[in-house]
Amino acid sequence: MKSILSIINNGAQSLLAMCSILLHLLLIIVCVRSKVVCKNFANFTIFQTAIADFIFCIGIIFLIINETVLYFPKSNIFINNCIIILTSLFFGYQIRDVTVIFITINRWAALRFPVFFREIPLKTKINITFIVSQIYALISIIISWFSREIDYTTKSCQSYYIYKSKYLLWFHGLICILLSYINCGQKNQSSKSDKKKGNRKQGKEKKEKIVESKKQINEENTEKCTKKESSKIASNTSNMKEPEAKPLNEKETKILKNEAKADENEYPTMQDCIDGFKNTPTIDTTGNNKSQKK
Repeated sequence: MKSILSIINNGAQSLLAMCSILLHLLLIIVCVRSKVVCKNFANFTIFQTAIADFIFCIGIIFLIINETVLYFPKSNIFINNCIIILTSLFFGYQIRDVTVIFITINRWAALRFPVFFREIPLKTKINITFIVSQIYALISIIISWFSREIDYTTKSCQSYYIYKSKYLLWFHGLICILLSYINCGQKNQSSKSDKKKGNRKQGKEKKEKIVESKKQINEENTEKCTKKESSKIASNTSNMKEPEAKPLNEKETKILKNEAKADENEYPTMQDCIDGFKNTPTIDTTGNNKSQKK
């Protein structure tokens, strides 16, 4: 009964591992061909996690093969194969964990220090994430490698028989603590930023309402003023009367008559112009002047 259950379990694990290998391989090929790995930090982290999961799934398949096909417990071949397989498993696992940590750090820094975060170039972010993840994975494997205690009585390839469990728990515990701390800080920072945004929006809405109310009041006042001015102008025009012509005195009439006579004497009449034209002398060719007679 146990053999049937183990076969079913191994078959299900191998199918899932093969599907994940194919999908991650397609993702890696698309990222490399389209040359979008280093365009932004999100693309790089997706690419790195895809590689880590690809390595991890390959290790799972080899682990299943070692336990089913090459099953020789209590032999050096079995133990050496376990060491190689578990090394690849833990390498991919640690790279994936560190990449997740850097994703959370990236989000937290973008919320906490937005100006400083924008000034950091993209290449430095990618290089730091890649180098630190590789170093962390290698150091964790090396420490566990030199502190391992091999149990030759084992009948299965398990991590706690090859690698010392204390160091693995310590490394994974550190990762969990860092992730939880960063996520809490990120949530607090996002809530603070949301509150600030909400307060800003409320302040803007209040200012807009005040400005609109002032505009309405000014418009109403201007309408009232224009109505008052128009009513005043209408009343003034209705009350205005043309001045009555007063009769002239004898002195004023004499003055006007004298002014009219002076104007007549000042400008020549048509008859004067004709008489002057008649009296103009004519010039004779002999040099004697004669008056023109009709």
